[in-house]
Amino acid sequence: METYDVRLSSFAEYNLLNIYCYIAESFSVESAKYTSHKIHKAIESLSYLPHRYRILNVSKSTKNVYHIHSFEKYDIYYSINEIHHTITILAVLNQRQAPNYSLFLQELPTVYGKYI
Repeated sequence: METYDVRLSSFAEYNLLNIYCYIAESFSVESAKYTSHKIHKAIESLSYLPHRYRILNVSKSTKNVYHIHSFEKYDIYYSINEIHHTITILAVLNQRQAPNYSLFLQELPTVYGKYI
């Protein structure tokens, strides 16, 4: 079975940095490192069988398919490119901060496009 290359969008990198900083400031640097490591492992796991997680929506305008991997209290939003065998992590959000899914996906290309 082939594996996929996993890439982080700039917006996802920004999300991960915010998660790390929040945990480090609110709790401890050790907790931030531990949580960051677990999130990165969850992201890396998408390289194998990325279709196993649910499809959130299909963008009618671009025909993009967006997936979500709910990991502990975080949602990892991603898309799969079958031609290049790549996974693009679009966003990593705390579930308490996660926006309305349909609104998020509609706004993703326009609002977050500069980060992706």
